[in-house]
Amino acid sequence: MNKDAEIAMALIEGLDVGLTDVARLFLELVERSGAKRLKKENLLQRCRKVIEMGVDAVKKESQTVPFSQAVEELIEAKKDKAKVTQRDMRYVLRKIMNKNPEWRQKGLRSISTQDCTEMLERTFPLPSQRKKARAILSGVFSFGRKRQWCGENPVSLVDIPKVIEEEVVPLKMSEIQRLIKTAQSREFSDCTPAIAIMLWAGVRPTEVSRLKWGDVDFEEKELIIAPRHSKTGGGRHIPIYPVLWQVLHLYKDADKKEKICPVNWFTKWRLLRQKAGFRYWQKDVLRHTFASYFAKKFRDLQSLQHIMGHRNTSLLRTRYVNLKGISHSEASMFWKTTV
Repeated sequence: MNKDAEIAMALIEGLDVGLTDVARLFLELVERSGAKRLKKENLLQRCRKVIEMGVDAVKKESQTVPFSQAVEELIEAKKDKAKVTQRDMRYVLRKIMNKNPEWRQKGLRSISTQDCTEMLERTFPLPSQRKKARAILSGVFSFGRKRQWCGENPVSLVDIPKVIEEEVVPLKMSEIQRLIKTAQSREFSDCTPAIAIMLWAGVRPTEVSRLKWGDVDFEEKELIIAPRHSKTGGGRHIPIYPVLWQVLHLYKDADKKEKICPVNWFTKWRLLRQKAGFRYWQKDVLRHTFASYFAKKFRDLQSLQHIMGHRNTSLLRTRYVNLKGISHSEASMFWKTTV
């Protein structure tokens, strides 16, 4: 036995393999790594690199959890979030697993950017849906990184879908009057305070659904949107203007723990719109209506920004304030409406 063979035998002593096994394994490594035609120094360098990457891959594969487990633990960790946030998160993640059952057992660390891109396009055909799903999916991987279940967030490299926002046209005074008249009917009278708050305070329907009479400061004439009730997580105090005060002051003796919206609010709100003759209803149109009539009447975007809970006035200028077709007389009428 020559010296090299003796050294080789000494190196593998204690392992249940022979020189032939080692030689075959090394030959397989050389062939599969494409290093067969390289010179000795480069060949060994390539093999070491392949071994290093292979070891890392094996470690990563073992230090992960199935996608379904990551989802379950994320939902549990986020149970203190707003109900609407939890609802959206559950809906999107369940849809991902129902439409793509193979994802349930996929190791979180093994999921690539391409996997995410293809799955999102396959599962959520509309850009608006895909954009929301992308954000929620990204949250799964961000959570996974904190738990060391994956090394990176593959969703961060997925292109954000371009969503063309539909122009929101504020309601005309005739439409507002029709809505208020329907709200004043016996069937929907318990919806009147909520509708008035949306129209003359710019509060979102979901935010209204969380409010209680204790959130109305009758002394200061302010409506308090606590951070836990806000869509964006930022609290705000909204002045109660006379047109809104004429409705709210009637409830100053109401139980502060009682909700402003009636039971089955969202169902009644949909039925009310239908009874008022609205076949099509744009999301948050009352919030946009408030912003537009406020801007037309008071010409004060700084105050409007704080009322709406925006960081600056750019969103008001580009998205919310739409003065098309609103005259000064209509703006005055809006703020003098009798409810």
